Amino acid sequence: MRVMHQLFSKPLHLTENTVGVITITRPELFRKFVHDIIGQTEGIEGELVLSQNFEPISCVESVNVIYDFYHTPQIKKKLQNKIDSMIQSIASNEMLKETNQLFTQTVSYFEKLSFVLDFPTGFEHVMNIKQFIKAVDFSVCLDELEPVERIVEFISLCNELLKNQWFVLIGAKSFFSTDELKLIYDMAFARKVTLLLIEQNNMGRIENYESHILIDDDFCEIRLEKE
Repeated sequence: MRVMHQLFSKPLHLTENTVGVITITRPELFRKFVHDIIGQTEGIEGELVLSQNFEPISCVESVNVIYDFYHTPQIKKKLQNKIDSMIQSIASNEMLKETNQLFTQTVSYFEKLSFVLDFPTGFEHVMNIKQFIKAVDFSVCLDELEPVERIVEFISLCNELLKNQWFVLIGAKSFFSTDELKLIYDMAFARKVTLLLIEQNNMGRIENYESHILIDDDFCEIRLEKE
């Protein structure tokens, strides 16, 4: 796997069990770099080139940028569709008996409620699990987890349901402790997930985990490859 940008003298190679870290200390360059990669995930052309086995990676299809570690990362439509399909499949197969009981009990409840009220009422008999799930807003919710657990769960979920996903974390080394980062890294290595960190401040290197490119204020490039 390779990461290339016009700021680099040569690509950053990400071998198995390696996290790429790109540090750009000059504020305007850092902003442009981050803006560029976010734009590419939204279908806007940019200067960052990601590749695997010498084949370009589509940022729209395969790259997930995470920069808010306080909330559940944005779930793209493709992932949401996969989640919905999985929930509906379980409800319609493994839990079919319980699902039918739920529909029956729901109808019975509203019939009793209608009988108690002093005015005529009506209600829609929802017998479609997709409609029912939407009505109660049943969805993935990671907000109650600690930030590091939230990231681990989100990446694990994406990796389970989607193929060949890259995860770009913006400012993670300024937010998480070394032990927390190692927890994220170990999960990524176990699941063969590609991780790329973008930083503005040089937070040092976690040996045996990271390969670094540092672009300093004078546009000098410093590399620290994983041994």
